[in-house]
Amino acid sequence: MALHNEILAGRFNRLFQKLLSMKGGPPAPQLSSELQMQIGLFHGVENRFIESWNRFSAANVLNASVGNNSQQRIRNPATSTVIAVIERLSFAVSVADQVQITQDTNNLDLAATVVSRCLDNRPVRGSTSTLGAVCRVSAANATAASGGFLGVIPIPASTDYSFIGLDDVQIPLLPGDTLEVTTTALNNALTVNWMWRERILEESERF
Repeated sequence: MALHNEILAGRFNRLFQKLLSMKGGPPAPQLSSELQMQIGLFHGVENRFIESWNRFSAANVLNASVGNNSQQRIRNPATSTVIAVIERLSFAVSVADQVQITQDTNNLDLAATVVSRCLDNRPVRGSTSTLGAVCRVSAANATAASGGFLGVIPIPASTDYSFIGLDDVQIPLLPGDTLEVTTTALNNALTVNWMWRERILEESERF
């Protein structure tokens, strides 16, 4: 028999059980019907895994190409059932430039694939392999910025600029979304550092 205000998003109960080593059934099977006082607990990145998140990083130096822009992209495939959150996005150029940050819906990778790394190896239990990310990072020359602009950032040469400085600036990436970093100047090398987390979308979150 269903409970009144039954909680159907199981990842929260799994979090409580794993974090507190609790036995038995769901520790919070239903939502309170009244307002209650709550004390928020800080969770460090080491607890992202038991919150059902997996964390990844990738980095790439794209060499300059005469007569071409340089672009790097992270893509959440349209057929995925995960949500990603970009935690870190920093970049540098070899020549002073206005770097463009755009978001679009594009289900294609750029010419060169960039390898990503899982930041928590618990899913593979110490194996030498790493958990594969759903989101894909790629890079190419001869491309121009596409999509809606999130920012146009003037930066000097050889200076690492962080686009995400606060938690509220982190960028959700839903299935079918891409985030791109593109140089305005031609023949400019582009270095990009990515860090993100992924989890399965709850049924109630899907569209």
